[in-house]
Amino acid sequence: MRTLDRVVLLLLAGGVLTLILGLRGISSQDSGQRLASADVLTLVEDVLRTDVYADPRVKQEAELFDAMQAMQAQMQMMSQELQTLQPGDPRGPQLYADLQAKQLEAQNFQQRSFESFQSLGSGQAKEVYATVRAATARVAEREGFSHVIANRAGVEMEGTATLTAVTQEILARPLAVGADRHDLTALIRAELGLPEPGSEPEASADDDAPGGAEDAVESGSVEEMNDQPAP
Repeated sequence: MRTLDRVVLLLLAGGVLTLILGLRGISSQDSGQRLASADVLTLVEDVLRTDVYADPRVKQEAELFDAMQAMQAQMQMMSQELQTLQPGDPRGPQLYADLQAKQLEAQNFQQRSFESFQSLGSGQAKEVYATVRAATARVAEREGFSHVIANRAGVEMEGTATLTAVTQEILARPLAVGADRHDLTALIRAELGLPEPGSEPEASADDDAPGGAEDAVESGSVEEMNDQPAP
């Protein structure tokens, strides 16, 4: 699962919380209250895919990937040199110790890279959510709505392979009835200056980026070097 997907899934709870807080002040006697909905999660995802936010992620991922590749090349050279040594070669113990130190350095770098990439993505999502929420408030005020529920549009579920995926899709749609009656998503999209769906390729810059820090952490490539026998 891509980092962007992980970050956006964390916002699902926010939609449910919005529903609870929004409905708390609404009753059948509150004639002045008007309720609308908006696909806030999709709007957040779409803003995160714009160049302003995608380019920094791609740049950082590429830099981390290149750095990890360089370290792997160093370890490969050290491993090959170690294998060519004759038994009893006095250089063996020191070269083996250097290889182990480089492996530990690479593992620590992988962990720091993963955390750094996660931090960038989560920080962007937090910033974008605030932007989308502010745009939603402006549109709601102009259109005369007092409450807007974050509700995923449509009933078709994208991920249904696991119970967790289905549960996440359900939680993204807290408004079971009337979701299409007063949907402000298109107006908020225009407020944010986003193109209409389908007017641009859906693939994000993340999809074209190299594996980078996230894939390097999950690949276990450094651990494969740990099988070198001691001289």
